[in-house]
Formats: sequence, C-alpha cells, structure tokens
Amino acid sequence: MGLRQYFEYRSGRVIVLFRAALALVFLLAMYTEPVNGIEDPHDSLVLLSSYFAFSLVLVPISWTSWWYDQRLAFPVLVVDIATFLATTFLTEALDLEFVSPFMAFFALIMLSATMRWDWRFAATTGTIITLLFIAAGLTMWLLQMHIDSGRFARRVAYMAVLFLVLVAFAIQRREPMVPPLETSGSNGEDSSFPLDAALSYAMAQTGARCGAIRWSDDEEPWVDLRLRYADSTRRQMRMGPDDFLTEAGMVVDKPMLFDVIRHRRLDRTIDNWTHCRPLLSSIVLAEHADIAEGIVIPIDAAGGTGQLVLGDIDGLGAEHIALGRVINREIAATFNRLVMTKLEREALLARTRGALARDLHDSVAQSLAGACFRLEGLRGALARGSDPDGQIVEIRDALRGEQSHVRRLIEDLRSPAKITQQHDLGAELTKLLTDTGKQWGISTTLEGAEKLLVAGWLSHEVQQLVREAIANAARHGKAKGVSVNYASTAERLELIIIDDGLGISLSLGDSKPWSINERVAALGGQLSIEPASPGTKLTISFPHGAAS
Repeated sequence: MGLRQYFEYRSGRVIVLFRAALALVFLLAMYTEPVNGIEDPHDSLVLLSSYFAFSLVLVPISWTSWWYDQRLAFPVLVVDIATFLATTFLTEALDLEFVSPFMAFFALIMLSATMRWDWRFAATTGTIITLLFIAAGLTMWLLQMHIDSGRFARRVAYMAVLFLVLVAFAIQRREPMVPPLETSGSNGEDSSFPLDAALSYAMAQTGARCGAIRWSDDEEPWVDLRLRYADSTRRQMRMGPDDFLTEAGMVVDKPMLFDVIRHRRLDRTIDNWTHCRPLLSSIVLAEHADIAEGIVIPIDAAGGTGQLVLGDIDGLGAEHIALGRVINREIAATFNRLVMTKLEREALLARTRGALARDLHDSVAQSLAGACFRLEGLRGALARGSDPDGQIVEIRDALRGEQSHVRRLIEDLRSPAKITQQHDLGAELTKLLTDTGKQWGISTTLEGAEKLLVAGWLSHEVQQLVREAIANAARHGKAKGVSVNYASTAERLELIIIDDGLGISLSLGDSKPWSINERVAALGGQLSIEPASPGTKLTISFPHGAAS
C-alpha cells in the first residue's frame, strides 16, 4: 500500500500523527534550547511530556478503530485547546520565539475541527481560541508578567489571518473525486445493470478486499447477488424474495459504517455531522457475505434498488461515508445512463418498425392492391371481348415502377446518408402522380412551385402521404381523379389533396386513415379531413425541420 493509500480519506490518522510530531518538537525544544528569564522550566516540561504521551496513546486508537476515533474526537479537541492555552501561558514570557507553540497548535486545532465536523464548527472553534488567546495575553499583562506587546499583537493578527484562511478552505471543501465507472468489460452480464463492474469499481475506490452487491429489479421478483471474498473467490446467485428477506434487516437509506460484532454504526446527517449510534438490527447483505465490519452503501437507480457492502478496508473512517455517497451517485448515474440508452434503442427500434410498416403499407401493399384492382378491370374487359394487350402493358409497367420504388427504399435503408441530400419535390411528385395514376387507372394533376428543394427524407415522406391518399381515394372513394397542391413558406410545407370520389361519409367515415395519421404525427404536423364537392379534401401541414 502506498503512502497516499495510508492517508487518503483517513483524516484521523493525519491528525494524530501531526499532534504527536508537534508535541515531540516542542518537548525537544524545551530540553535543548537555552531559556532566558526562567531558570526552572519544570512545569512546561511536565505539561509537554504528558501531552506527548497522550498523543502517542491516541495513535493506535485512531489507526485501528473508527468508532473510538470518532467518539474521542470532541474530548481530545478540548485537551488540545487546554494544552494550547497552558503552553502559551508558560512559554510566552520566555525570550525565545521558537519555543512558543501558539501557531502550530492553532493550526492543529483548526484542521481537526474542519476535517471532523464542518466549517461552522471550525469557525466557532477558531473564534473561541482567538478570544481566549487575547484573554490570556491580557491576563499576563494585568499580572505584570513579562510580555512583548508588539510580538503578541502580531501573533493575534497571524491567528486571525490563519483562522480566516482555514475557514475559507473549510467552506470550499470538495467531495472525494472518483473516476467514472467503466462498463465496457461487463463480461456479457445485463448491460442495464452491470453488477460485477459496479462491485469491482466500489472495491477499487475504497481499497476493500471483500464485498457484495445486491440488486432488485422493479419488474422482476428475484434478487441478484455478487459476492467477493478476501481470498479472491467469487460467487454469483439469484435468490427469490422469500430467500433474501430485506425486511428482516435495517433500512439503509444512506452510506454508513457498521460493526456487527459490537453492534455499532457511524453515519452522517444531511448537515454533515457524524453520529455514533447502536446497530439495532442486522444488515442482511453483510450476513450473506460474512462481513462483520465495513461500509454499507445504498444504490437507488432507475429500474430498481440495490445495496453495496464493502469490508476488510484498512483505516476505515468517517471520510469513507462521504466517499460512499460519491460512489453511490456514480453507480446510480451509470445505471440510469445505461437504462436510458436501452430505452432509446427500444424506442428507435419501435419507430423503425413503425416506419417500415407504413412504407410497406403505403407502397408494396397498395401497389399489389392496385394491381388486383386493374386485373379485376381486365377480367371484365375480357368478358366483353375487348383487346387486353394495352391494359396488360400498363399493369406490367406499373409493377415495374413499384419494383423500382421498393429498390429505392432498400437502398435508402442501406445508405442513410442519401436521405439528407436535397431533392426536387415538384419533379418527384410529378413522376409519382403519373405512375400512381396509371396504377389505379385515374387522372392526376399537380399544382405548386416549379422547383422546391427539400431534404431527401422529407421528399420521401411527402410521396408516401400522396401515394396513400390516392390509393384510398381510388379504392374506398371510387374516385376518377385526384389533384395535389403543395405550397411552402419559410417554416412549413402544406399539402392539399382533393379527390372526386364518394366523399368522406361513404369512404373514410369519421376516423382518419391510420397510415397517413401516424406519418403526419411522426413529422410533428397536422391533418384535417373534410368533405369536398364532390369527394374529400385532405389538408396536411408540417414544419420543414420535422424529424423523420
């Protein structure tokens, strides 16, 4: 384990080591430096020796027990403050700048308050110490003890500046920074909830040697488990709700440290205050993973809920709670992102299926219907003894035209980039009306701009709308002629299709044709159908920039 891993997210270790080193430095200074003005610095030596011994006792406690490190934090802070004031009082009269520990002690106390609590507590502590330091100086002056007033004033100013700086740093304290969760190597597991990747990520960030993760999908009854043990063995299982009774344990709604054997837990409230509490009920996942001490982290993500339990963490401390919050957020964000990606793929697939269904209905299905329509007419002509050759040629040409249209659809699917190219809508509608008129045996007319350039996908959508409208007019309305008028403004494109058929009451009824209605809705447009005299009038309007 590197030096950073020994102290990262372990402020208790930093504080106790700094306290012991500080006490040792000033103790050695009192022994080795000549002292002017005081012949017997016995009281100072006794005080500093006792404080050094006290600081050494705290080192193994903080190093091994997150519980006692937090429980003793406030009493130790009181001892630090008392020692600071006492050593200042005993050494300020000495004519020795180096011996006075006021600045180093003040920094220790402020850093301890900042790292263990929050900036408000640090600000309060700093204010109290500064006022007490001033009071100690005034007391010494009233007792007519030797004191350098200029140096004392400078130290008060230094304390005030250091106090402001440390409080400013405390206000701007940042949460632990962690790398993003990578899910590319999920080894074939569910891409929406990569549990193995999430467990490996959490163990790597905390330095845990064993861990477990559970996940309950909102749409499934079972619970998925992944377990890792200190000997690197792994287990994967799926359990039913009766086999994994989450109700039997405590509800964990925020990260916390736990000790099952001693029935202890450590958590932080929303105001970042750390609380030592008894562990009143078990943690079910920790029991399954056989982890007696560690950190438990809830996972709340779209599509389900989960939990992480991490154990065998060297130097486990209160900072791991903040780290657990960040890990929770990162895993939940990754799960949410993967779920949204899956939903987007499913939505895209549904839109693609709908578009293909509409295209097949508006082209192939209608062409076959048109061929049947013409063949039925050819049958009647044969019964009357007419020459069928001309009609056979027309049917053949119509089928060839539809074959070309289907090939273009397939080519557009293979090369989507072509649908963004500009097309002349007028020219393509002219050809479409000619071919469709022959297919259904009706007359068609087109009115509009001589040349109107639009995106390829938009031209395709307009042609499919016109194709379906003509087929409906011929099949259901028995129309003999259809006119199409198109007009473009700066923002919208409008189509008006009028036939001379039986009219809406006998052909379409009160409902709108599903294919036309779905296509217009997908374009973000508007469709209105009203009777004409005779026939039916369709008015279609949609924006130029509609997404296909």
